[in-house]
Amino acid sequence: MSRPTWFNTLLYLGTTILTSLLGLGAALLMTHLLHPDQYGRIGVFLSVLYIAMPLVSLAAEGLIAVNKSNLSNTEYEDFRRTATAIALLVFATLQVGAVILWSTAIVKDPLLLVVPFFALLRFASSMAATEYVAEQRAVTYSMLTLLNSIVALALTWLLLTYLTQSAAGRIASLMVAESLLLWFRYRGRLRTLFHPQLHQTYTRQIVSFGVPSMIALFGAWALNESDKAVVAQVFGLSTAGFYTAAATLASVMASFNQSLTNALYPGLFARLREPRVRLTHLMATYMLRFVLINAAFAALVVFVYAMAKGALLPAKYSASSEYFYALVAASLGVALYRPLGLFAEFFQMARVRAIAIVGGGGATLLTSIVGTRIIDTPLIAALGIGVGYAVTSLVLWVALTMKAREKDEEAEAQT
Repeated sequence: MSRPTWFNTLLYLGTTILTSLLGLGAALLMTHLLHPDQYGRIGVFLSVLYIAMPLVSLAAEGLIAVNKSNLSNTEYEDFRRTATAIALLVFATLQVGAVILWSTAIVKDPLLLVVPFFALLRFASSMAATEYVAEQRAVTYSMLTLLNSIVALALTWLLLTYLTQSAAGRIASLMVAESLLLWFRYRGRLRTLFHPQLHQTYTRQIVSFGVPSMIALFGAWALNESDKAVVAQVFGLSTAGFYTAAATLASVMASFNQSLTNALYPGLFARLREPRVRLTHLMATYMLRFVLINAAFAALVVFVYAMAKGALLPAKYSASSEYFYALVAASLGVALYRPLGLFAEFFQMARVRAIAIVGGGGATLLTSIVGTRIIDTPLIAALGIGVGYAVTSLVLWVALTMKAREKDEEAEAQT
């Protein structure tokens, strides 16, 4: 790997760590400044936003980097105008739907009316960020990403301290911070971005790429975000606030999981390219390694939290602790899935992985919705995450075992 590549990789990694810490700082700040029901509103808002963002773009973010790298400047401009046009059309549809749902009292929180616009804004800022990465402007990208997090944290403190102790203050802070990246990228030439025009070639490309991805998206939402919505619906916004605060703190496990994945996948892929590799043994080895390392880190996280929770959370959020422990335990299900997902990625088993994610998402929703009504505790929502990832892992394991049997037979034939 060349020196510039190493530099960029370390810069992106450092940026990810710092932004995660700033996000954690914002979460702790909000527990001191917001009532739990307001934190619950934020949790529900972000859960809905998780679905709205890829809907606005038709899950076409993956095409931005590819087309930015492969197309000429003129061709990419046509693609960007097409992507923007589609995003604006979907945004308008979602916004009308949100207004109808609110006017008929199906949606009761007026804050959710902002979700479609926030999704549109985040699509535009993510496109700008991806363009910086594709242009290999790592320093600029990192500086703006950190500026985004710093501004969001500072505005959150200012608005919640001096203007409103409401979830709206946090959402407004995030929207202003997202807008900064757009201003730096397109300042003086916003027409470059907001000049929508549908081109048949790129419309077909976005639709054919994005629509199948939407199927897996709903499964991913069920696996990763549905628990907050279920808790809010069944137990109310205050309980959802305790749960969301715990989930934000427990997200350190997700960050660790991603870092571990990034660290181990080059070696795994190198092993998979070996001609006589025993695939079944390799799968079992990496699964055990992921789970044990995550279990050790989870034990460390729980120990540190138990020692420092009095300093981290105010007394009004003390109920978050039991949810935190449950969510950390549920993260071990994610550790079970991660290596199998890498195997599926290597063998280009996208359809199988999508089926696994949809199945796991269904298991999460079923466990959460039915379980919380039978046992009457939000802890079941955390259990649902673990169950969902266990089902996802089982589906992938079966499919990969079939693939492994073929590969192992080939390896034996070569010996």
